[in-house]
Amino acid sequence: ITGFKDSELSDILGNQPLIETIAGYLDHLTVDAIITPSDESLLIRETIEDSTFHLLGRLTSNRGRVEYLDQTFDVDYVYADFDETSVMPVLEGRAQTYGLDSLNRSVPVYLTIYELDTENKTRYRQGRFDKITYVLESDNSVSPEATLQLLGYGAGDTGAKAEQLLTRTAL
Repeated sequence: ITGFKDSELSDILGNQPLIETIAGYLDHLTVDAIITPSDESLLIRETIEDSTFHLLGRLTSNRGRVEYLDQTFDVDYVYADFDETSVMPVLEGRAQTYGLDSLNRSVPVYLTIYELDTENKTRYRQGRFDKITYVLESDNSVSPEATLQLLGYGAGDTGAKAEQLLTRTAL
């Protein structure tokens, strides 16, 4: 996560070290989204030389894959809105995979884009690219640990990236 102190993340995400570590694991996320054709083109304005360069318009996708924690998520939707106020787009999106609950039923698990507001201790489902984080969540779990268990990450059964994640949490 960029732009947040660990203590600020704790306030927003409920003081859960595991979630803080997941949020800090952003560099291990790969997105391969297929851009949906649009009637309006993405416009390029001004020049790089005088620092006035910016894009204008919207890119959308509802197809593609996201790789995160040894899991493959299918893109539900992603919006990238470009405006003249920043080179960084405003992103909104969510990807989905399936895990197994305690009754061995298939349940959806989401990887959702959020921007964290440390002042109000809230999170928004969209934000500037340089201020977003990705949160694992499910309607079938009450905690981040329970969501990871839906994906098969338990105390004795971890994938390579999840093992690194849990090791980093213990430090």
